[in-house]
Amino acid sequence: MFWHAARRILAVVHGDDYCAAARPQDADWLDETLDRKLMIKRGPKIGSPKHGGVDTGHSLKRKIGWTAEGFTWQHDPVHVKTLVEACLADKTDEPRHLTFQQVGGQGR
Repeated sequence: MFWHAARRILAVVHGDDYCAAARPQDADWLDETLDRKLMIKRGPKIGSPKHGGVDTGHSLKRKIGWTAEGFTWQHDPVHVKTLVEACLADKTDEPRHLTFQQVGGQGR
C-alpha cells in the first residue's frame, strides 16, 4: 500500500497488479508518471462518468462497481472462510461448523 500525501493518492499493489484511488486530476498525473517508466495495461477508470469513469471494472479478479452512493466490490469467498477459520482457531479438536453469508461491501 502506498500513500502520496500531497496528491492524496492511495495505491494498493499486489504482485504486478495495482489499483489506485485518487481525484481525477491526480489519477491522470499518476497515469502519466507511470507511463514514463513502465509499460502498463490498464483497465477502465471506475467512477463518475462526469470525470471519465465507468460504472464497473475488475481488479485482482474482483468486480468493482460505482454508483452515486459509493463503490462496491465482490469479495472472495475462499479468503473469507480462511480468515474466519484462522480467527476462530483454538486448541480444541472438535469440528467447527461455519455458515457464511455473502454481504456486498460499500464505501465512499
